[in-house]
Amino acid sequence: MRQQLRQLSGDTAVYGLTTIIQRFLSFLLTPFYTHFLRLDELGIQTDLFVIIAFLLILANAGMESAYFRFDAAATNEAERRSTFWNALGVNWSVAGSLGVLFILFPEVFNQITFMNLSEEYLYLVRMAGVIMALDSMSMIPLGLLRMRRRAFKFGVVKIASIVVNVILNVILVGFLDMKLEGIFIAGIAQSVTQFVLTLPFVSLMRPIRFNADLRRMMVKFGLPTIGSGLSMIALQLVDRTIIRSTLGHEALGLYQANYRLGIVMIVFVSVFEFAWRPFFLQQANKENARQLYARVFTYYNLIAGAILLLFSFFIPNIAAFPIPFTGATFIKDVYWPGLGIVPIVLMAYLFNGWYTNFIAGVYIEKKTASLLWITLTGAVIEAVLCFILVPTIGIAGGAWSTVSAYLIMAVVLYLYIRRYYPIPYEWGRVALILLGVLGLLAANMLLVDSTDLSFQSGMVRLLLLAAFPLWLVITGFFTRAERTEMARLFKMLRRRGA
Repeated sequence: MRQQLRQLSGDTAVYGLTTIIQRFLSFLLTPFYTHFLRLDELGIQTDLFVIIAFLLILANAGMESAYFRFDAAATNEAERRSTFWNALGVNWSVAGSLGVLFILFPEVFNQITFMNLSEEYLYLVRMAGVIMALDSMSMIPLGLLRMRRRAFKFGVVKIASIVVNVILNVILVGFLDMKLEGIFIAGIAQSVTQFVLTLPFVSLMRPIRFNADLRRMMVKFGLPTIGSGLSMIALQLVDRTIIRSTLGHEALGLYQANYRLGIVMIVFVSVFEFAWRPFFLQQANKENARQLYARVFTYYNLIAGAILLLFSFFIPNIAAFPIPFTGATFIKDVYWPGLGIVPIVLMAYLFNGWYTNFIAGVYIEKKTASLLWITLTGAVIEAVLCFILVPTIGIAGGAWSTVSAYLIMAVVLYLYIRRYYPIPYEWGRVALILLGVLGLLAANMLLVDSTDLSFQSGMVRLLLLAAFPLWLVITGFFTRAERTEMARLFKMLRRRGA
Protein backbone atom coordinates (compact mmCIF):
# COMPACT_ATOMS: atom_id res chain seq x y z
CA MET A 1 0.00 0.00 0.00
CA ARG A 2 2.88 2.36 0.76
CA GLN A 3 4.09 2.25 -2.85
CA GLN A 4 0.57 2.92 -4.16
CA LEU A 5 0.13 5.84 -1.80
CA ARG A 6 3.47 7.22 -2.92
CA GLN A 7 2.31 7.00 -6.54
CA LEU A 8 -0.86 8.95 -5.71
CA SER A 9 1.02 11.48 -3.58
CA GLY A 10 3.66 11.87 -6.29
CA ASP A 11 1.07 12.57 -8.98
CA THR A 12 -0.79 14.86 -6.59
CA ALA A 13 2.43 16.75 -5.82
CA VAL A 14 3.16 17.38 -9.50
CA TYR A 15 -0.44 18.35 -10.24
CA GLY A 16 -0.36 20.36 -7.04
CA LEU A 17 2.66 22.43 -7.96
CA THR A 18 1.41 23.23 -11.44
CA THR A 19 -2.18 23.79 -10.31
CA ILE A 20 -1.08 26.02 -7.43
CA ILE A 21 0.92 28.16 -9.84
CA GLN A 22 -1.98 28.23 -12.30
CA ARG A 23 -4.63 28.99 -9.67
CA PHE A 24 -2.42 31.50 -7.87
CA LEU A 25 -1.93 33.47 -11.07
CA SER A 26 -5.67 33.28 -11.70
CA PHE A 27 -6.40 34.16 -8.07
CA LEU A 28 -4.35 37.34 -8.37
CA LEU A 29 -7.02 38.59 -10.75
CA THR A 30 -9.55 38.71 -7.87
CA PRO A 31 -7.87 41.55 -5.92
CA PHE A 32 -6.92 43.07 -9.28
CA TYR A 33 -10.57 43.21 -10.37
CA THR A 34 -11.66 44.69 -7.03
CA HIS A 35 -9.58 47.76 -7.90
CA PHE A 36 -10.75 48.16 -11.53
CA LEU A 37 -14.36 46.90 -11.70
CA ARG A 38 -17.51 48.14 -10.05
CA LEU A 39 -19.38 45.65 -7.89
CA ASP A 40 -22.11 45.26 -10.54
CA GLU A 41 -19.51 44.66 -13.29
CA LEU A 42 -17.85 41.96 -11.18
CA GLY A 43 -21.30 40.43 -10.75
CA ILE A 44 -21.85 40.31 -14.54
CA GLN A 45 -18.43 38.74 -15.07
CA THR A 46 -19.26 36.15 -12.40
CA ASP A 47 -22.58 35.34 -14.07
CA LEU A 48 -21.03 34.77 -17.49
CA PHE A 49 -18.17 32.59 -16.29
CA VAL A 50 -20.55 30.42 -14.26
CA ILE A 51 -22.62 29.97 -17.44
CA ILE A 52 -19.44 28.99 -19.32
CA ALA A 53 -18.67 26.36 -16.66
CA PHE A 54 -22.26 25.11 -16.84
CA LEU A 55 -22.21 24.72 -20.62
CA LEU A 56 -18.73 23.15 -20.61
CA ILE A 57 -20.33 20.07 -19.09
CA LEU A 58 -22.92 19.93 -21.85
CA ALA A 59 -20.34 20.55 -24.58
CA ASN A 60 -18.10 17.77 -23.27
CA ALA A 61 -21.01 15.32 -23.76
CA GLY A 62 -19.78 13.10 -20.91
CA MET A 63 -16.77 12.04 -22.97
CA GLU A 64 -14.09 12.93 -20.42
CA SER A 65 -15.53 10.50 -17.86
CA ALA A 66 -16.14 7.86 -20.55
CA TYR A 67 -12.60 8.26 -21.85
CA PHE A 68 -11.10 7.71 -18.38
CA ARG A 69 -13.21 4.61 -17.75
CA PHE A 70 -12.64 2.91 -21.12
CA ASP A 71 -8.98 3.87 -21.43
CA ALA A 72 -8.31 2.28 -18.02
CA ALA A 73 -10.04 -0.90 -19.23
CA ALA A 74 -8.18 -1.05 -22.58
CA THR A 75 -5.76 -3.97 -22.93
CA ASN A 76 -3.58 -2.71 -25.80
CA GLU A 77 -2.51 0.46 -27.58
CA ALA A 78 -4.96 -0.01 -30.46
CA GLU A 79 -7.88 -0.03 -28.02
CA ARG A 80 -6.52 3.06 -26.28
CA ARG A 81 -6.24 4.94 -29.59
CA SER A 82 -9.78 3.97 -30.54
CA THR A 83 -11.05 5.12 -27.14
CA PHE A 84 -9.29 8.46 -27.58
CA TRP A 85 -10.58 9.16 -31.09
CA ASN A 86 -14.16 8.17 -30.34
CA ALA A 87 -14.22 10.44 -27.29
CA LEU A 88 -12.59 13.28 -29.22
CA GLY A 89 -14.96 12.95 -32.18
CA VAL A 90 -18.11 13.20 -30.06
CA ASN A 91 -16.68 15.99 -27.90
CA TRP A 92 -15.51 18.20 -30.77
CA SER A 93 -18.77 17.76 -32.70
CA VAL A 94 -20.94 18.80 -29.76
CA ALA A 95 -18.66 21.61 -28.53
CA GLY A 96 -18.21 23.10 -32.00
CA SER A 97 -21.95 23.06 -32.71
CA LEU A 98 -22.81 24.63 -29.36
CA GLY A 99 -20.17 27.33 -29.83
CA VAL A 100 -21.59 28.29 -33.24
CA LEU A 101 -25.10 28.56 -31.75
CA PHE A 102 -23.74 30.80 -29.00
CA ILE A 103 -22.18 33.14 -31.55
CA LEU A 104 -25.23 33.25 -33.84
CA PHE A 105 -27.96 33.55 -31.21
CA PRO A 106 -26.60 35.35 -28.12
CA GLU A 107 -29.98 36.82 -27.23
CA VAL A 108 -31.48 33.33 -26.92
CA PHE A 109 -28.81 32.23 -24.43
CA ASN A 110 -29.27 35.52 -22.57
CA GLN A 111 -32.95 34.67 -22.08
CA ILE A 112 -32.74 30.96 -21.27
CA THR A 113 -29.98 31.52 -18.70
CA PHE A 114 -31.98 34.33 -17.02
CA MET A 115 -28.98 36.67 -17.08
CA ASN A 116 -31.11 39.53 -18.44
CA LEU A 117 -28.09 41.38 -19.78
CA SER A 118 -28.75 44.65 -21.57
CA GLU A 119 -28.12 44.96 -25.31
CA GLU A 120 -24.72 46.57 -24.73
CA TYR A 121 -23.41 43.37 -23.11
CA LEU A 122 -24.67 40.79 -25.65
CA TYR A 123 -21.30 40.73 -27.40
CA LEU A 124 -19.89 39.24 -24.19
CA VAL A 125 -22.22 36.25 -24.65
CA ARG A 126 -20.66 35.60 -28.08
CA MET A 127 -17.19 35.81 -26.57
CA ALA A 128 -18.26 33.44 -23.80
CA GLY A 129 -19.35 30.96 -26.49
CA VAL A 130 -15.88 30.99 -28.05
CA ILE A 131 -14.24 30.40 -24.66
CA MET A 132 -16.64 27.56 -23.87
CA ALA A 133 -16.12 25.75 -27.20
CA LEU A 134 -12.32 25.96 -27.16
CA ASP A 135 -12.03 24.94 -23.50
CA SER A 136 -14.27 21.93 -24.10
CA MET A 137 -12.30 20.84 -27.17
CA SER A 138 -9.13 20.80 -25.05
CA MET A 139 -10.54 18.44 -22.41
CA ILE A 140 -9.91 15.05 -24.06
CA PRO A 141 -6.28 15.85 -25.04
CA LEU A 142 -5.70 17.03 -21.47
CA GLY A 143 -7.38 13.84 -20.25
CA LEU A 144 -4.87 11.87 -22.33
CA LEU A 145 -2.04 13.50 -20.37
CA ARG A 146 -3.73 12.62 -17.08
CA MET A 147 -4.22 8.97 -18.04
CA ARG A 148 -0.60 8.68 -19.20
CA ARG A 149 0.58 10.35 -15.96
CA ARG A 150 2.12 13.27 -17.86
CA ALA A 151 1.39 15.71 -15.06
CA PHE A 152 4.29 18.02 -15.94
CA LYS A 153 3.15 18.51 -19.55
CA PHE A 154 -0.39 19.00 -18.30
CA GLY A 155 0.86 21.71 -15.98
CA VAL A 156 2.89 23.45 -18.68
CA VAL A 157 -0.19 23.76 -20.90
CA LYS A 158 -2.31 25.10 -18.05
CA ILE A 159 0.29 27.53 -16.73
CA ALA A 160 1.20 28.90 -20.17
CA SER A 161 -2.44 29.63 -20.95
CA ILE A 162 -3.16 31.35 -17.64
CA VAL A 163 0.01 33.46 -17.97
CA VAL A 164 -1.36 34.75 -21.28
CA ASN A 165 -4.64 35.54 -19.52
CA VAL A 166 -3.01 37.42 -16.63
CA ILE A 167 -0.70 39.46 -18.86
CA LEU A 168 -3.56 40.52 -21.12
CA ASN A 169 -5.74 41.38 -18.12
CA VAL A 170 -3.04 43.68 -16.79
CA ILE A 171 -2.69 45.37 -20.18
CA LEU A 172 -6.34 45.51 -21.26
CA VAL A 173 -8.03 46.07 -17.91
CA GLY A 174 -5.29 47.72 -15.87
CA PHE A 175 -3.74 50.03 -18.47
CA LEU A 176 -6.35 50.38 -21.23
CA ASP A 177 -9.37 50.34 -18.89
CA MET A 178 -11.33 47.98 -21.17
CA LYS A 179 -13.08 46.44 -18.15
CA LEU A 180 -15.37 43.51 -19.09
CA GLU A 181 -14.37 43.52 -22.75
CA GLY A 182 -10.71 43.24 -21.76
CA ILE A 183 -11.46 40.34 -19.41
CA PHE A 184 -13.18 38.34 -22.15
CA ILE A 185 -10.54 39.10 -24.79
CA ALA A 186 -7.96 37.77 -22.33
CA GLY A 187 -10.18 34.73 -21.72
CA ILE A 188 -10.36 33.95 -25.44
CA ALA A 189 -6.59 34.30 -25.74
CA GLN A 190 -6.15 31.85 -22.86
CA SER A 191 -8.50 29.32 -24.47
CA VAL A 192 -6.79 29.63 -27.87
CA THR A 193 -3.38 29.12 -26.25
CA GLN A 194 -4.54 26.03 -24.37
CA PHE A 195 -6.22 24.53 -27.45
CA VAL A 196 -3.19 25.09 -29.70
CA LEU A 197 -0.80 23.61 -27.12
CA THR A 198 -2.89 20.42 -26.86
CA LEU A 199 -2.95 19.76 -30.63
CA PRO A 200 0.49 18.05 -30.72
CA PHE A 201 -0.78 15.45 -28.23
CA VAL A 202 -3.73 14.74 -30.54
CA SER A 203 -1.36 14.05 -33.44
CA LEU A 204 0.58 11.56 -31.30
CA MET A 205 -2.50 9.32 -31.19
CA ARG A 206 -2.55 8.72 -34.94
CA PRO A 207 -3.64 6.70 -36.83
CA ILE A 208 -7.25 7.73 -36.33
CA ARG A 209 -9.40 4.83 -35.17
CA PHE A 210 -13.19 4.97 -34.90
CA ASN A 211 -15.40 2.16 -33.65
CA ALA A 212 -19.19 2.55 -33.72
CA ASP A 213 -19.83 -0.12 -31.07
CA LEU A 214 -17.27 1.37 -28.70
CA ARG A 215 -18.65 4.85 -29.31
CA ARG A 216 -22.16 3.69 -28.38
CA MET A 217 -20.87 2.14 -25.14
CA MET A 218 -18.95 5.31 -24.29
CA VAL A 219 -21.97 7.50 -24.97
CA LYS A 220 -24.13 5.21 -22.82
CA PHE A 221 -21.61 5.50 -19.99
CA GLY A 222 -21.02 9.23 -20.44
CA LEU A 223 -24.54 10.57 -20.92
CA PRO A 224 -25.60 10.16 -17.25
CA THR A 225 -22.52 12.13 -16.20
CA ILE A 226 -23.78 15.12 -18.22
CA GLY A 227 -26.78 15.47 -15.96
CA SER A 228 -24.71 15.05 -12.82
CA GLY A 229 -22.11 17.48 -14.14
CA LEU A 230 -24.77 20.06 -14.94
CA SER A 231 -26.22 19.59 -11.47
CA MET A 232 -22.78 20.12 -9.92
CA ILE A 233 -22.37 23.36 -11.84
CA ALA A 234 -25.94 24.27 -10.86
CA LEU A 235 -24.74 24.07 -7.26
CA GLN A 236 -22.37 26.92 -8.10
CA LEU A 237 -25.02 28.75 -10.10
CA VAL A 238 -27.99 28.54 -7.72
CA ASP A 239 -26.51 30.51 -4.84
CA ARG A 240 -25.21 33.24 -7.13
CA THR A 241 -28.48 33.48 -9.05
CA ILE A 242 -30.57 33.81 -5.89
CA ILE A 243 -28.15 36.30 -4.33
CA ARG A 244 -28.26 38.40 -7.51
CA SER A 245 -32.05 38.30 -7.78
CA THR A 246 -32.58 38.91 -4.06
CA LEU A 247 -29.77 41.29 -3.13
CA GLY A 248 -28.53 42.64 -6.50
CA HIS A 249 -25.33 42.59 -8.55
CA GLU A 250 -23.34 44.46 -5.88
CA ALA A 251 -24.04 41.75 -3.31
CA LEU A 252 -23.13 39.12 -5.91
CA GLY A 253 -19.82 40.88 -6.53
CA LEU A 254 -19.14 40.95 -2.77
CA TYR A 255 -20.04 37.26 -2.49
CA GLN A 256 -17.91 36.20 -5.45
CA ALA A 257 -14.82 38.16 -4.41
CA ASN A 258 -14.84 36.54 -0.96
CA TYR A 259 -15.90 33.12 -2.26
CA ARG A 260 -12.72 33.07 -4.33
CA LEU A 261 -10.67 33.55 -1.17
CA GLY A 262 -11.48 29.92 -0.46
CA ILE A 263 -9.20 29.10 -3.38
CA VAL A 264 -6.75 27.09 -1.28
CA MET A 265 -9.31 24.38 -0.50
CA ILE A 266 -10.72 24.60 -4.03
CA VAL A 267 -7.21 24.06 -5.42
CA PHE A 268 -6.52 21.17 -3.04
CA VAL A 269 -9.74 19.37 -4.00
CA SER A 270 -9.08 20.03 -7.70
CA VAL A 271 -5.51 18.74 -7.47
CA PHE A 272 -6.69 15.67 -5.59
CA GLU A 273 -9.38 15.00 -8.21
CA PHE A 274 -6.87 15.32 -11.08
CA ALA A 275 -4.70 12.57 -9.59
CA TRP A 276 -7.47 10.55 -7.92
CA ARG A 277 -9.72 9.65 -10.85
CA PRO A 278 -7.06 7.99 -13.04
CA PHE A 279 -5.50 6.45 -9.90
CA PHE A 280 -8.57 4.65 -8.55
CA LEU A 281 -9.47 3.31 -12.00
CA GLN A 282 -5.95 1.93 -12.47
CA GLN A 283 -5.90 0.39 -8.96
CA ALA A 284 -9.42 -1.09 -9.10
CA ASN A 285 -8.30 -4.66 -9.85
CA LYS A 286 -5.63 -4.76 -7.13
CA GLU A 287 -6.29 -7.01 -4.14
CA ASN A 288 -5.95 -4.22 -1.58
CA ALA A 289 -7.83 -1.56 -3.57
CA ARG A 290 -10.63 -0.99 -1.06
CA GLN A 291 -8.30 -0.69 1.93
CA LEU A 292 -6.18 1.70 -0.14
CA TYR A 293 -9.18 3.91 -0.96
CA ALA A 294 -10.15 3.99 2.73
CA ARG A 295 -6.67 5.14 3.78
CA VAL A 296 -6.65 7.81 1.06
CA PHE A 297 -9.93 9.17 2.45
CA THR A 298 -8.44 9.44 5.94
CA TYR A 299 -5.38 11.31 4.70
CA TYR A 300 -7.54 13.55 2.54
CA ASN A 301 -9.49 14.66 5.63
CA LEU A 302 -6.29 15.19 7.59
CA ILE A 303 -4.85 17.58 5.00
CA ALA A 304 -8.17 19.30 4.26
CA GLY A 305 -8.79 19.83 7.98
CA ALA A 306 -5.40 21.49 8.42
CA ILE A 307 -6.07 23.76 5.42
CA LEU A 308 -9.48 24.71 6.81
CA LEU A 309 -7.99 25.75 10.15
CA LEU A 310 -5.01 27.63 8.75
CA PHE A 311 -6.94 29.82 6.34
CA SER A 312 -10.00 30.29 8.55
CA PHE A 313 -7.72 31.69 11.26
CA PHE A 314 -5.65 34.00 9.07
CA ILE A 315 -7.91 35.13 6.21
CA PRO A 316 -8.40 38.63 7.76
CA ASN A 317 -4.62 39.08 7.80
CA ILE A 318 -4.37 37.97 4.18
CA ALA A 319 -7.09 40.39 3.05
CA ALA A 320 -5.47 43.30 4.91
CA PHE A 321 -1.94 42.53 3.69
CA PRO A 322 -0.46 45.77 2.31
CA ILE A 323 0.68 45.83 -1.32
CA PRO A 324 4.17 47.40 -1.33
CA PHE A 325 4.53 50.94 -2.71
CA THR A 326 0.81 51.31 -3.46
CA GLY A 327 -0.87 52.11 -0.16
CA ALA A 328 -3.52 49.51 -1.05
CA THR A 329 -4.36 46.21 0.62
CA PHE A 330 -4.49 42.77 -0.99
CA ILE A 331 -8.30 42.90 -1.00
CA LYS A 332 -9.88 46.34 -1.22
CA ASP A 333 -11.53 47.21 2.09
CA VAL A 334 -14.96 47.62 0.50
CA TYR A 335 -14.99 43.81 0.13
CA TRP A 336 -13.99 43.04 3.74
CA PRO A 337 -17.58 42.78 5.08
CA GLY A 338 -17.87 39.47 3.20
CA LEU A 339 -14.81 37.81 4.75
CA GLY A 340 -16.99 35.85 7.15
CA ILE A 341 -18.09 33.49 4.38
CA VAL A 342 -14.54 32.27 3.67
CA PRO A 343 -14.40 29.57 6.43
CA ILE A 344 -17.85 28.40 5.30
CA VAL A 345 -16.63 28.09 1.70
CA LEU A 346 -13.57 26.14 2.88
CA MET A 347 -15.86 23.73 4.75
CA ALA A 348 -18.10 23.33 1.70
CA TYR A 349 -15.21 22.23 -0.47
CA LEU A 350 -13.93 19.85 2.20
CA PHE A 351 -17.27 18.02 1.87
CA ASN A 352 -17.07 18.31 -1.91
CA GLY A 353 -13.87 16.30 -1.57
CA TRP A 354 -15.85 13.59 0.23
CA TYR A 355 -18.07 13.32 -2.83
CA THR A 356 -14.95 13.06 -5.00
CA ASN A 357 -13.63 10.22 -2.81
CA PHE A 358 -16.90 8.29 -2.78
CA ILE A 359 -17.31 8.51 -6.56
CA ALA A 360 -14.68 5.77 -7.01
CA GLY A 361 -17.20 2.97 -6.50
CA VAL A 362 -19.63 4.57 -8.95
CA TYR A 363 -17.09 4.49 -11.78
CA ILE A 364 -15.73 1.07 -10.94
CA GLU A 365 -19.21 -0.49 -10.84
CA LYS A 366 -20.48 1.61 -13.80
CA LYS A 367 -23.32 3.11 -11.74
CA THR A 368 -22.98 6.60 -13.24
CA ALA A 369 -26.75 6.91 -13.75
CA SER A 370 -27.05 7.38 -9.98
CA LEU A 371 -25.00 10.58 -10.07
CA LEU A 372 -27.79 12.51 -11.78
CA TRP A 373 -30.41 12.12 -9.05
CA ILE A 374 -27.83 12.55 -6.29
CA THR A 375 -26.51 15.85 -7.67
CA LEU A 376 -30.02 17.04 -8.52
CA THR A 377 -30.94 16.41 -4.89
CA GLY A 378 -28.03 18.59 -3.83
CA ALA A 379 -29.01 21.38 -6.23
CA VAL A 380 -32.63 21.35 -5.02
CA ILE A 381 -31.55 21.42 -1.37
CA GLU A 382 -29.23 24.35 -2.04
CA ALA A 383 -31.96 26.25 -3.89
CA VAL A 384 -34.50 25.76 -1.10
CA LEU A 385 -32.02 26.78 1.60
CA CYS A 386 -30.89 29.81 -0.41
CA PHE A 387 -34.47 31.03 -0.76
CA ILE A 388 -34.87 30.71 3.00
CA LEU A 389 -31.48 31.96 4.21
CA VAL A 390 -30.32 34.65 1.76
CA PRO A 391 -33.19 37.09 2.50
CA THR A 392 -32.60 36.66 6.25
CA ILE A 393 -28.81 36.44 6.74
CA GLY A 394 -27.54 37.81 3.42
CA ILE A 395 -24.68 36.34 1.41
CA ALA A 396 -23.74 33.99 4.28
CA GLY A 397 -26.98 32.18 3.47
CA GLY A 398 -25.59 31.24 0.07
CA ALA A 399 -22.41 29.86 1.64
CA TRP A 400 -24.25 27.80 4.30
CA SER A 401 -26.60 26.44 1.65
CA THR A 402 -23.58 25.24 -0.33
CA VAL A 403 -22.11 23.49 2.72
CA SER A 404 -25.40 21.69 3.33
CA ALA A 405 -25.77 20.63 -0.30
CA TYR A 406 -22.24 19.21 -0.60
CA LEU A 407 -22.50 17.34 2.71
CA ILE A 408 -25.89 15.80 1.90
CA MET A 409 -24.73 14.79 -1.59
CA ALA A 410 -21.66 13.08 -0.15
CA VAL A 411 -23.69 11.22 2.48
CA VAL A 412 -26.32 10.08 -0.04
CA LEU A 413 -23.62 8.92 -2.48
CA TYR A 414 -21.86 6.99 0.30
CA LEU A 415 -25.05 5.27 1.43
CA TYR A 416 -25.93 4.36 -2.15
CA ILE A 417 -22.62 3.00 -3.43
CA ARG A 418 -21.69 1.00 -0.33
CA ARG A 419 -24.39 -1.50 -1.36
CA TYR A 420 -22.48 -2.27 -4.55
CA TYR A 421 -18.87 -1.47 -3.64
CA PRO A 422 -18.35 -1.34 0.14
CA ILE A 423 -15.15 0.33 1.30
CA PRO A 424 -13.98 0.03 4.95
CA TYR A 425 -13.52 3.74 5.64
CA GLU A 426 -11.77 4.63 8.90
CA TRP A 427 -14.68 6.63 10.30
CA GLY A 428 -13.32 6.67 13.84
CA ARG A 429 -10.14 8.42 12.71
CA VAL A 430 -12.07 10.78 10.45
CA ALA A 431 -14.32 11.69 13.41
CA LEU A 432 -11.24 12.65 15.46
CA ILE A 433 -10.13 14.99 12.68
CA LEU A 434 -13.54 16.65 12.41
CA LEU A 435 -13.93 17.02 16.18
CA GLY A 436 -10.54 18.68 16.40
CA VAL A 437 -11.27 21.05 13.52
CA LEU A 438 -14.72 22.09 14.77
CA GLY A 439 -13.51 22.50 18.35
CA LEU A 440 -10.62 24.75 17.33
CA LEU A 441 -12.83 26.82 15.03
CA ALA A 442 -15.22 27.36 17.94
CA ALA A 443 -12.31 28.29 20.23
CA ASN A 444 -11.07 30.82 17.67
CA MET A 445 -14.51 32.45 17.50
CA LEU A 446 -14.68 32.70 21.31
CA LEU A 447 -11.13 33.89 21.96
CA VAL A 448 -10.34 36.18 19.01
CA ASP A 449 -12.26 38.96 17.30
CA SER A 450 -12.15 38.27 13.55
CA THR A 451 -11.32 41.95 12.87
CA ASP A 452 -8.42 41.99 15.36
CA LEU A 453 -5.15 41.99 13.40
CA SER A 454 -2.88 42.59 16.40
CA PHE A 455 0.25 40.59 17.22
CA GLN A 456 -1.42 39.14 20.33
CA SER A 457 -4.36 37.81 18.31
CA GLY A 458 -1.96 36.34 15.78
CA MET A 459 -0.16 34.44 18.53
CA VAL A 460 -3.45 33.06 19.87
CA ARG A 461 -4.32 31.83 16.39
CA LEU A 462 -0.91 30.20 16.02
CA LEU A 463 -1.34 28.39 19.34
CA LEU A 464 -4.76 27.16 18.27
CA LEU A 465 -3.30 25.92 15.00
CA ALA A 466 -0.51 24.09 16.86
CA ALA A 467 -3.15 22.45 19.04
CA PHE A 468 -4.48 20.48 16.04
CA PRO A 469 -1.57 18.00 15.69
CA LEU A 470 -1.35 17.86 19.50
CA TRP A 471 -5.02 16.81 19.61
CA LEU A 472 -4.37 14.06 17.09
CA VAL A 473 -1.42 12.71 19.08
CA ILE A 474 -3.28 12.80 22.42
CA THR A 475 -6.36 11.05 21.01
CA GLY A 476 -4.29 8.26 19.42
CA PHE A 477 -5.14 9.17 15.85
CA PHE A 478 -1.86 7.94 14.35
CA THR A 479 -1.26 4.20 13.90
CA ARG A 480 1.95 2.51 15.04
CA ALA A 481 3.12 2.25 11.41
CA GLU A 482 2.46 5.96 10.87
CA ARG A 483 4.33 6.92 14.05
CA THR A 484 7.27 4.77 12.95
CA GLU A 485 7.26 6.36 9.49
CA MET A 486 7.10 9.89 10.95
CA ALA A 487 9.98 9.10 13.30
CA ARG A 488 12.02 7.81 10.36
CA LEU A 489 11.30 10.95 8.33
CA PHE A 490 12.15 13.17 11.30
CA LYS A 491 15.52 11.42 11.79
CA MET A 492 16.26 11.72 8.08
CA LEU A 493 15.52 15.45 8.16
CA ARG A 494 17.74 15.89 11.23
CA ARG A 495 20.64 14.13 9.49
CA ARG A 496 20.23 16.35 6.44
CA GLY A 497 20.13 19.45 8.61
CA ALA A 498 23.21 18.44 10.57
